[in-house]
Amino acid sequence: MEHALDLCEKGNIAIVLPQVAARLGLADALSGRLAEGLTLLQQAVEQVTFTKFTAVEPWVLTHLSEAYLSGGQMVEATESALHALELCHAHKQRGNEAEILLIFGEIHASQDPPGAGSSWATHLLGVL
Repeated sequence: MEHALDLCEKGNIAIVLPQVAARLGLADALSGRLAEGLTLLQQAVEQVTFTKFTAVEPWVLTHLSEAYLSGGQMVEATESALHALELCHAHKQRGNEAEILLIFGEIHASQDPPGAGSSWATHLLGVL
């Protein structure tokens, strides 16, 4: 993945760069390199926002949310998950929406007690 990211950067392949960065960022985060992974994921979010590549933005935000969750950063995980869910719903991306709902389940289950501080649930119901 590092090689693919390097090729995208050198070749200025903007349409693929955020997707490669997001995959690599999530892999880094899940492999214990949270800081590096979050940096790549945040850059990927900036790139899809800058290029207005809205079809990929919910997917990248889903990866970012999962990375935050893996690092125990529940507030950030919830915020990016909510943003991703809103975009999925707006663009009728049911597959990505299902994936982000799974992440909400993981966020809910990881709280002590499960569901504590789930003010996002009210917002979630409003989006759906």
